[in-house]
Amino acid sequence: MHADPVTCRMYGHRQGRESLLAEIHGKISSEGSNLSERLEDQLTANVFGTSRYLPFHKGIKPILSKAVFFSQTAQTVFINGLEMQKDEFIGDKVKFWVKGERSEIDVLLEFDHLIIGIEVKYHSPLSSDDQLEREASDLLKGKGQTPKFLLLLGTEPEVIMIAKKVMEDRKLPSGVHFGYLSWQEVFHQLVYVQKNETFNHVCIIVLAMEMSMPRFGFLELKKVGQKYGDTVRKRLNKV
Repeated sequence: MHADPVTCRMYGHRQGRESLLAEIHGKISSEGSNLSERLEDQLTANVFGTSRYLPFHKGIKPILSKAVFFSQTAQTVFINGLEMQKDEFIGDKVKFWVKGERSEIDVLLEFDHLIIGIEVKYHSPLSSDDQLEREASDLLKGKGQTPKFLLLLGTEPEVIMIAKKVMEDRKLPSGVHFGYLSWQEVFHQLVYVQKNETFNHVCIIVLAMEMSMPRFGFLELKKVGQKYGDTVRKRLNKV
């Protein structure tokens, strides 16, 4: 007897979430002084840690499709790479808090035709002036000639201003395409998916949104979570 694929994704979500939360726990200082970083990590786990268990075209792809680059060539290569990605289980292609020689990348996605590093921020500045430069250098060391992209994910309008300054400074190494993505666009895409798919396909991601809302205050998602959150939790508890 084969297990229901939705149930498998739910079970995978629960195991994956436990693993991610364990990793977050290891990143919290005993004094609690890095609380802001902890909240960013929680949001990262809730959204990306959950989305990786959905079919690619219903989870990660809609989110990444809203990334903005400063070069039309980079934009085209990025979108084409997403389109060429097989719609299969991609959980093993998504890694979190990957330590390189010079940096730690919050989310690393190693797809068939793209390598994407994501630096996650939520109303907080970069840790140093050369943070993105170091992350880009570490990205260059991976997977040969596969196109490499570095995304800054943050809230509007801050993320746009930071990204523009990075481009103006011209300190990033060549070979890595830099762009940005806003949390507002991420959540708009999640809401869109939720409204246009059946319950079974979106129940996990709606739960992730609902879990993120109390601390991060996305009012539009709060309404979605209030409507579906209890139902989703009951469904997961039966797994």
